[in-house]
Amino acid sequence: MSQEVHFKVLEEDNFSNDVVGEGTCTLADLCQASTDQSYEISFEGKSAGTIRLATTFVNFHDAKAEEAERLRIEAESEAAIEAARLEAEE
Repeated sequence: MSQEVHFKVLEEDNFSNDVVGEGTCTLADLCQASTDQSYEISFEGKSAGTIRLATTFVNFHDAKAEEAERLRIEAESEAAIEAARLEAEE
């Protein structure tokens, strides 16, 4: 958990992706149940401001089951709409 995570902040525009700044945090900082922290970034050795990293961990199995249920309901709804459309055409 003491491993460092290096991040790079880019300014994205139509012509290039310029580096705005870079920073580090530890894996432990990011692996809490949830976190919302600010980190300093620097560019060419000078302060370039701060960024905010927010993380939330969810139980994968619960999230997968919830998504499957959401997709099932969506499919049923679409099927009902299609059936009503076909019935109206007859």
